[in-house]
Amino acid sequence: MTKPYKSQNLSTHEKSLKTKISVYPNPSASLLTISGLENVTAYKVFNHLGSEVKNGKISSSQYIDIKNLSVGLYFLKLKNKPAVKFIKQ
Repeated sequence: MTKPYKSQNLSTHEKSLKTKISVYPNPSASLLTISGLENVTAYKVFNHLGSEVKNGKISSSQYIDIKNLSVGLYFLKLKNKPAVKFIKQ
C-alpha cells in the first residue's frame, strides 16, 4: 500500500527588501516629493469624492505639481502601492 503524497512548503522566511515610499511635505501648497521609488512609476491623484484629478509618471528625482488643485484632502495612488493621503493647503 502506498502512502498519500503530502505537499511541503519549500519557501524560505526571508525579509522583504521593499523600499518604503514617503510623500512629503504633507500638507503641501505646491509640490509633493516622493522618495523611495526605484523605477519610473505611474501615479494618479484622486479627490475626496474619488474622482481622478491628475495623473502621470514620476521617478525618484521628480516632483508632483499640485499648485492647481483646490485646497482639501487628496489620495495619491502609485502603481502597485497602497494609496497615500495628503492635504493640499
